[in-house]
Amino acid sequence: MSGRPAGASLQARCRREPVGSQTGKAVNVEENRLTWLKIMAPLFPPWARLGHPIFQWELAWRQRSRGRFDRLVERSIGVLWAAVILVMSVVVIVARAQGEPLAANIGGGVWLLLWAPHLALRVTAGLSTAEAVNREVEAGTWASLCVTAIDVRDLLGAKWSAGLWSLRGLWGGLTAFRGVLVALLLFDFAQFRGQYLTFLVDSSLPPVPWVAGLIAVAMGMAAGLMQPLVTAGADAAFGVFVSAHMRSRALARLVAAVTPLMAWIILAALLWPAVQNLGWQPVTTPDGWLLVLVFSITADMGLGLLSMTWLVQLYGGVDWGFLIGPAALLWLVGQALLAGGFLRLAGRQARRLAGGGQE
Repeated sequence: MSGRPAGASLQARCRREPVGSQTGKAVNVEENRLTWLKIMAPLFPPWARLGHPIFQWELAWRQRSRGRFDRLVERSIGVLWAAVILVMSVVVIVARAQGEPLAANIGGGVWLLLWAPHLALRVTAGLSTAEAVNREVEAGTWASLCVTAIDVRDLLGAKWSAGLWSLRGLWGGLTAFRGVLVALLLFDFAQFRGQYLTFLVDSSLPPVPWVAGLIAVAMGMAAGLMQPLVTAGADAAFGVFVSAHMRSRALARLVAAVTPLMAWIILAALLWPAVQNLGWQPVTTPDGWLLVLVFSITADMGLGLLSMTWLVQLYGGVDWGFLIGPAALLWLVGQALLAGGFLRLAGRQARRLAGGGQE
């Protein structure tokens, strides 16, 4: 990406086109193909829509800069997904043949395979935005972008949205996969006139009303379903934050990719011993409850909230364990707020890099 010509052309383009407008025939074709996005467009801010000029600018740059490594990563993720689908198919078939709950055998070694695409998303989410600001500063186009009619917050929001959109195949696949786990869990709950669900709620410590237990299960399932996208959004926002504070693009990419990975490894190593005996040794202390919550939403990445085996252990082996599902949902709300904080801090630094033009 060159310096002045690119910046000047983008500046002129942004001035003559209103924010959120479509930018050419290619955009029209793409939005016509994705009619459901057109229907949902009013739900999103202008900078998060496909027609936003900065959104399109980012997507075009990503398309031009794709190299062999990017294609290798995409193929590796494809192979990984094939392995996940194959293993899950075998697990479901075996459970069905043995007359067990379909979600009961999802654990142990299967978990190690299921964690892999989630870790891939965490790493690539940070990488997708780690050059959002420093790339423009290096090319000399950041100052030009900041004097357009688009506010710095909208610039960074569009770059953040484009980074997430470029990973839609990964987080979309993860969300669809978790939707399958939700369907399996609902199927288990519906068996034998809901006896599995009744047993789950009745085993909670302390006993809770059936309706309260049902709501808690539903909130935990919602948290498990939304966890990939919310966490990816927070990691991508961290990537924007890093890009605004580190001039070196290579160092920013390294920090954005390694930080979430190392955080997961450390949490998993510390928390796994605390929960590996869950179901055999009851958890009766508040700090134990908190450890199980942190493990469920960070180290386990919410997968256990979609597993019959893990839910039985939570409800029957942890005092007030039925509240871990609702607490996990609140955790995701906190992650969304954290993502907004990262973007605001990045915006302050980005204004300084532009010389305070929009202070």
